[in-house]
Amino acid sequence: MDTAHCVNSTDDELLVAVAKGDQNAFAELYDRFAPLVFARARSQISDGRLAEEMVVDVFLEFWRQAPRLDRTVGRVASWLFTTPLVSYARTGTTAT
Repeated sequence: MDTAHCVNSTDDELLVAVAKGDQNAFAELYDRFAPLVFARARSQISDGRLAEEMVVDVFLEFWRQAPRLDRTVGRVASWLFTTPLVSYARTGTTAT
């Protein structure tokens, strides 16, 4: 998927592409959601640097998990805002 096409793709279409290893699709999802994930992280912790690390960890885990995510159950945003952030808040590390 080329960069221009990514901008016009739905989140679900991008997830399918990310699951196949498409770095442009991943970059597009990152651009769409990183500021929102950061805001969510900041609402959970007061340390801005740690919140930035959480965002990186969340997206790294998303890249790793994308091939296994069930696209029929939830949305990309739901996974990004809940699964890894909850795990991180509990343990200080992302889900594996």
